[in-house]
Amino acid sequence: MTITAQLLNLNSTLDYPMFWKFIHMKDIELYRPKFVLYEDDTHIILCLLIYFLQDRSLAETYNIDLRKGIMLAGSVGFGKQL
Repeated sequence: MTITAQLLNLNSTLDYPMFWKFIHMKDIELYRPKFVLYEDDTHIILCLLIYFLQDRSLAETYNIDLRKGIMLAGSVGFGKQL
């Protein structure tokens, strides 16, 4: 598991590297021991964390509207109901 520079250099009062580690450990616990969080997915995961944590300062930086909802779409069996 690699914590990217993008997470380490955030100007926030919240500990995003700790959330990254938590997500990684939970995924290993729930799904499989060799679970990997890919560096390419850092931006998407970070945006979701900002949204769910309601981090107003980073939401402005990443142009995320915290008042909007999230639409989950996909075929049956793709994990929308997790």
